[in-house]
Amino acid sequence: EVMNQLFESAISVFGTWKTPIAEIQRVDDNPLYPFKDKFLAVYGQALMSTVKEEVSFRVTAAKGLLLLSKMRNFLQDNEIGLIVQHYDQIVLREESYGRDELRRTAMQGLAEISANKSGPIMEITFPAFLARLPDTGAEAGSSNTYHITLEGLAQISVEKEVSETLVRRLLNKVEVLLQVNDDSVQYISAILST
Repeated sequence: EVMNQLFESAISVFGTWKTPIAEIQRVDDNPLYPFKDKFLAVYGQALMSTVKEEVSFRVTAAKGLLLLSKMRNFLQDNEIGLIVQHYDQIVLREESYGRDELRRTAMQGLAEISANKSGPIMEITFPAFLARLPDTGAEAGSSNTYHITLEGLAQISVEKEVSETLVRRLLNKVEVLLQVNDDSVQYISAILST
């Protein structure tokens, strides 16, 4: 939690990926930069290797990874992609413990990364989420879990470019469902409402 406060301070000094250069207080090297690999390793391990029921500790780690990803010129795209993969795994594969706080934090992280760096979202998250959607209405009817996936896709599509990509991919999914004459009105309706 203390390190997360330090990361927030670094963001206020060095800005985010979207902060205009004129608003940045300092443009020289971030003094945290030599420790970035260590931060990624410790926070990644705390998020993914800690006992699943230890929700508050994992939420703090998820928030720290988000702060690292937002810091201007701190992480490379592949390192942000690793954070995105962690969040995807939490949202798509983990069961909820307690009040679903970790899943909400991961979704918020994906949405903020989407606003700052949309590339990893479109390259990693969209394929992972879309792969979880059923291919037919019969599959969708037997398992109602597609609602979580569609809700997640809607939440992370906050930027215009990301939103347009999502719309194209979902319309392709609807087109495939219509071509196989799949009687899946509820499923198609859910996709369109997304």
